[in-house]
Amino acid sequence: MSANVNPMPYRSESEITLLQKEKRKHPRRARRWVVWTTTFTVWAVLSFGSYYLAKHYIEGFQQQLNGIQQTNQQNVDQLNKSVADLQAQLIENKQNAQTLQQQFEAVQKEMAAVNEQIALTGDTIDSTDTTKETLSQRITDLSKQLENLKVVINKLEAAARVY
Repeated sequence: MSANVNPMPYRSESEITLLQKEKRKHPRRARRWVVWTTTFTVWAVLSFGSYYLAKHYIEGFQQQLNGIQQTNQQNVDQLNKSVADLQAQLIENKQNAQTLQQQFEAVQKEMAAVNEQIALTGDTIDSTDTTKETLSQRITDLSKQLENLKVVINKLEAAARVY
């Protein structure tokens, strides 16, 4: 009978201490695994969150830059149109100035012709008051027209200098 009975194993204190240490190591390994897994998970979440925030931030900047580019393009188009309009106005003003210059020269020629007629007729004009008044009125009208043309030419020249 004694062959079948398992005797109770006796263990020494050093064996018991080793067994207790082994039991303690297993929870430490489990705790270590949980700590590493948690750390890795937190790191992964933070990395993904940082990537997402950076991407969102950069996309916002890109949208702002695109808006600025569109605004700049519109401004450039408006400026080009304004420059083209100013050039067209300048050409038109030059043509008007040339036309006025020709009219001015025609008025000067007419005045010279009237003055020549006055010099040639001399005494005859003195005798005829009506002719004298008519010529005087014509000279006054031509002088006014000449002055008006001078003013307009000066304005056109000033406008041309501004452009």
